[in-house]
Amino acid sequence: MEFTIGRKTYSLTSEQVETCMRDVTPEGGRSGRRHFVVIGKREYPITQVLPEVLGLSRADVTTYRARDILKRLGFEVIERAA
Repeated sequence: MEFTIGRKTYSLTSEQVETCMRDVTPEGGRSGRRHFVVIGKREYPITQVLPEVLGLSRADVTTYRARDILKRLGFEVIERAA
């Protein structure tokens, strides 16, 4: 799948995301977090994944954009009440 973040186009597959996140520990604590994505039976804060996979700063990817991209890649996105 191709998408643009900050005027740069990226190409990414769900397999690439799974491979990259396989050895990454989900950031701890759910305090203040509403959006999670399930990758390999683990829940990651949604804003952790794309910056990790693409080598971007967290400031480069909004929660809305990360949620949209990860859903389009076929990942389960969980939204919890605040």
